[in-house]
Amino acid sequence: VSYLADVAWEITRRKRAEEALKESEAKYSAVVERANDGLAIVHKERIVFVNKALSEITGYSVSELEGKVLLQVMTPESAEYALGIYQRRMSGKPVPSMYQVTALRKDGTTRSVEISAGTIPYRGDLASIAVIRDITERKRAEEALAESEQAFRNLAEHSPSMIFINVRGKVLYANERSAEAMGYTREEYYSPDFDFLTLMDPGSLETVRRNLARHRSGEDVPPYEYTLRTKDGKRIDAIISTKLIQHRGESAILGIVTDITDLKRAQKTIEESERKLSTLMSNLPGIAYRRANNRNWTMHFLSEGCRDLTGYAPEDLLHDRRLAFNDLINPEHRGMVWTETQAALSRREHFSFEYAITTAGGVEKWVWEKGCGIFSPDGRAEILEGFISDVTERKRAEEKLRQSEERNEALLAAVPDIIMEVDTAKVYTWANEAGLEFFGHDVIGKEASFYFEGEQETYGIVQPLFEGAENVIYVESWQRRKDGEKRLLAWWCRVLKDSSGNVTGALSTARDITERKRAEEALRQREYQIRTLFENASDAILYLDESGRVIECNQRIKDIFGYEPEEAIGKSFAEFPFVEPDMMSQILTEFDRMLESGESRLLEFESKRQDGQTLFVEASTRMMDPNTGIRGTLTIIRDITERRKAEAALKESETKYRQLFESISDVVYSVDTEFRILSVSPSVREILGYAPEEIIGKRFTDTNLLTGEDLKLAAEDTLRVLAGEEVIRTYKFIAKDGSIRIGEAKGTPLIREGQTIGTIAVARDITERKRAEEREKEAEKLREIDRMRTDLLANVSHELRTPLTTIKGYATMLTEYPDKLKSEEKTRYLEAIERSSDRLNELIDSLLDMSRIDAGMLRIDRRPSEILPILQQAAAEAQVRSPTHVIVTNVPSQLPMARFDPRRIRQVMDNIIDNAIKYSPKGTTIRVEATRSESNLQVSVSDQGVGIPAAELERVFDRMYRVKRDATARVAGVGLGLSICRGVVDAHGGKIWMESVEGQGSTCFFTLPLDTEEDGHDKQA
Repeated sequence: VSYLADVAWEITRRKRAEEALKESEAKYSAVVERANDGLAIVHKERIVFVNKALSEITGYSVSELEGKVLLQVMTPESAEYALGIYQRRMSGKPVPSMYQVTALRKDGTTRSVEISAGTIPYRGDLASIAVIRDITERKRAEEALAESEQAFRNLAEHSPSMIFINVRGKVLYANERSAEAMGYTREEYYSPDFDFLTLMDPGSLETVRRNLARHRSGEDVPPYEYTLRTKDGKRIDAIISTKLIQHRGESAILGIVTDITDLKRAQKTIEESERKLSTLMSNLPGIAYRRANNRNWTMHFLSEGCRDLTGYAPEDLLHDRRLAFNDLINPEHRGMVWTETQAALSRREHFSFEYAITTAGGVEKWVWEKGCGIFSPDGRAEILEGFISDVTERKRAEEKLRQSEERNEALLAAVPDIIMEVDTAKVYTWANEAGLEFFGHDVIGKEASFYFEGEQETYGIVQPLFEGAENVIYVESWQRRKDGEKRLLAWWCRVLKDSSGNVTGALSTARDITERKRAEEALRQREYQIRTLFENASDAILYLDESGRVIECNQRIKDIFGYEPEEAIGKSFAEFPFVEPDMMSQILTEFDRMLESGESRLLEFESKRQDGQTLFVEASTRMMDPNTGIRGTLTIIRDITERRKAEAALKESETKYRQLFESISDVVYSVDTEFRILSVSPSVREILGYAPEEIIGKRFTDTNLLTGEDLKLAAEDTLRVLAGEEVIRTYKFIAKDGSIRIGEAKGTPLIREGQTIGTIAVARDITERKRAEEREKEAEKLREIDRMRTDLLANVSHELRTPLTTIKGYATMLTEYPDKLKSEEKTRYLEAIERSSDRLNELIDSLLDMSRIDAGMLRIDRRPSEILPILQQAAAEAQVRSPTHVIVTNVPSQLPMARFDPRRIRQVMDNIIDNAIKYSPKGTTIRVEATRSESNLQVSVSDQGVGIPAAELERVFDRMYRVKRDATARVAGVGLGLSICRGVVDAHGGKIWMESVEGQGSTCFFTLPLDTEEDGHDKQA
């Protein structure tokens, strides 16, 4: 029994212990889960237990944290530090019980945490238990506080004012400026024995104590002035601003002290300055003022100079008492004074100007005023301050000077020569109007050499002037005019000096001598040319005096007559041995006549050379121009022996040519460079019916020989021949009886002595040949029409036969076997008959349209219409007819109206789209597009068919034309569709054309005029 009782007691005790343990664990669990700090148990570097708070700190769930290495929730630097502490703790070494690390949250952000850790038994081993507190916000607050304190310290240490923090009369803080200004070190300030009132001047102690007491009672104290006493006894006038603050849990006084000693001194200086200024202004020859910025210029202050300048006492004008200052200003100047003042104030600048006033005695005076605005805090200039001085005498002097300058400028403007002034740096400082006109108005301020053309010694030549030389220096210099032209100027330069005799520059007068120099140079060139011509002339040239003796002759006299020039000089003409005596008599007679009449004479005569050889010469004699200063005659002798021979040969040649000219059957004619007919062969009478004399001498452009168009061509061809070309052209000539003759003309240049003097042409009558050619062309055209008619009949008969055969066959079946045919067969036959009938109707309509177009009877009902519905309907119905093709439209919805016949344009679209379907493989795309092109509407249909060769693009709109190729041989149709399209589009005033690339497809374009008229009308093609 005892044993059982012991067992029962043991069980009871154990049960109680278990219940106590459970109760304890429940309490522990509740505490752990409700704790604000994180709790973790780490065994062998892995987390084996965490509470909810740690989960919130790290962002991981409890299950994610348990089993994770603790170091994985720290930054690398913190993990290394924490691992060292953990390892030392687990090995029994001393470690800090609390330390701070940076936790790495699941989302990558960091938190500052504080860890308190120890060891506990865990499953027969030791584990580390850690309390982890999130101190991030505390750290931020500490950092902010530290930054704030540092900012205050930085501000205080760099402040120009003395700054103190005072608690119960003891200095807790003093900035560097306090130590510098007062002579105490900071250690002395912070000493427990230092009394803050020691800094006060005895005279200010009562004021300071009273204000300290006010602070202690919680009262705000405004800034006040007092006097400090430095360590060495120096007085400092200061102003202090104080405020009651909390410093480390205690009430303290923050004081900011500003040294105003210099300010006090400045105030005294200003007061003295104001006294002096008042004395000065009372003695100034003018008015110092302070006035309102209003239209009256109401004066608030005027110096005593007002009386002398205006005749009014200052009190007469102050506050507009007797009259306003504006009343003194000349009425013509009041607007200017107000406007310029306000403009300067708007720019916050000083204003200054001159104007006239009327004094109390009625005298007009000129004054100069300068002032500025005194601006209020809101930026308004309410007050003006300035000075007004009397400038009447200066204005009078300026007026006299202006009048003098105007006279001088008028004189200078009247001088045609250039007048320029330079300083010692040779920079232009002044120019008269002629100078500005030559160099340009930007010449002032430029160095003279800026206008030099080419290398020149101008500066060296005028340098003595700048060294003080008094003489006038002449120099010629090539200069650049304002338009860039190079001109030669002649300069007369003189030195300029000031009143002290110092050289200040030079004044120069210039004249443009370019033309004179050019004339002189031209004269020299002319003399040289004349001398060269005289010496190298192909003729003998002789100058004879009034008595007929040779003064001078050239070398050519030897070449012609064999005599040296020296043998002829000094002899009279009568003594010349190369003239026969009987001829000499005639020459002397003509010479006398020339002397009497003054007219030139031209003689040809036979002469002899020194060696006895006979020659012919031409002598031209005329009187010398008396203006040349040479009296006598000029005789030019030319050897014309060869010319005489050539003339004889030419005469013989002309005789032969004339015989040929008069006997040739073609028309030979020549014209000069003015298109005037010089000659024409007699054959012109046989061909055109004109006698040669009827047209010779007339400009062919003024005759009626050519038709209008050919007349223009003939003129152009003549110009080409005159330019050296050889031209062959067929013209239509008009005969005298009005009939037309066809002539083929060949023209070549007519050249005499190397110069083209006209044209010569041979025209052959080819009228009969042309008529034969025309008859052959007409016959060929008729053959082509016959061929086309045959082709048309063949195509039409074939196209008609096919649907007629279908209609006949199915109609016979329906008529003869009505009972044997099934209902669906009858329906199919009737549909075939209907399709064939439609095809016949379409073919007949095409033939009728083509015939109407040919006859000009195709009616077009043009009216303002929209193209979009027509294109969409044509494309949609074509898609039904040919489901094996893809037909798309790309047409803007806002196209403008055009004037067209909707039914006819629908016919055009059907033909073009059907044509594209015929020549495009199944499954390809046909694209219909429309755009605005200038004043037209442009429509296009593109396919992806076989394409059309470039050589055949122009013929696709011909009737019954089909490209010759295997791919199109099996396409049905008579070939009228595109031809009808062209007729319809032409009737609308539009244009139709085809573009194609072989193997890639074709695009057919046509245009329609936009609607430019309000009312429609019918048009008949």
